[in-house]
Amino acid sequence: TLNGNGAFLLILHIPDSLLASITMLYTLQKVISVGIQLHLNIPPNKRHKMASQKRKGKLFLRFGTRNNGKFEEPSFVWKDAMENSTPTMENFSLFDISSIRKPSVFELDSFPMASADSCFFVSRCDGNSLLFEAIDNVQMTRVSSALKGIVAKMTKSIITGDDTWITQMLASVHGSSGDEYIVTATTDVTDHLIKKSIVDEAYRKMRAKQVSVR
Repeated sequence: TLNGNGAFLLILHIPDSLLASITMLYTLQKVISVGIQLHLNIPPNKRHKMASQKRKGKLFLRFGTRNNGKFEEPSFVWKDAMENSTPTMENFSLFDISSIRKPSVFELDSFPMASADSCFFVSRCDGNSLLFEAIDNVQMTRVSSALKGIVAKMTKSIITGDDTWITQMLASVHGSSGDEYIVTATTDVTDHLIKKSIVDEAYRKMRAKQVSVR
């Protein structure tokens, strides 16, 4: 292709799958290190006479931390960045996420301060949801797609027994680690996923019974 000066420009076509993979890895590095700037939209609470809010903060990925010698499950942590206010923090496991999607027009009725084109829901298996808001529609699409990819990649790696992804994540957080460290982390995280799956199945059965009784 010729530009305005008559010189040839080389235009490369990057397949969508490769672009999605690159975006996911870039997002992974950001949530592990500096975090991703996202607003959290909070609906009004009539019971406590609280108006709707839009709070500025950052989303991080916490992975590789230990509790009583056992590796904790990987979690997304949203931290409030607003000054002169009571700090807010939302912590939710990757294994608790049931969907990441755009909100419907009707759902946004409960969030009057939200910008529809820039928002996405992170829904959890317990039925609760968080409405995050990106800078614009482009960032919303990139971030929500990348978060889906991170969750899917982590879950698939555990199910297939491939510890490559876990090794890369641990290296990003803590630097290079020994084989025993990686094996222990993989085993502990796998246990978390199995327990979550059992609890989630029991919850769905309980909800199904409640619906059938009505």
